Amino acid sequence: ISVGTCATFGGIFAEGGKERSGLHFIAEEKIEHYSKWWEKSISLPGCPVHPEIIAKTLMAVDENVKLKFDRMRRPKNFY
Repeated sequence: ISVGTCATFGGIFAEGGKERSGLHFIAEEKIEHYSKWWEKSISLPGCPVHPEIIAKTLMAVDENVKLKFDRMRRPKNFY
């Protein structure tokens, strides 16, 4: 689970022109660096991420709830 805009998309640091990115994205451009984990990943962008989104996502994972995701692996229930 990538928590926060920096962990998900690279945040303001991705704008620096150096090889800085989030787990699967530089801004909204998908990268392949960790592609083997794509299907198991959950992106929770935000600065900060609302605590309720973190808690409800973790509870869903713990309870084996089938989450639906958008094209950036964000849970559709919250984004």
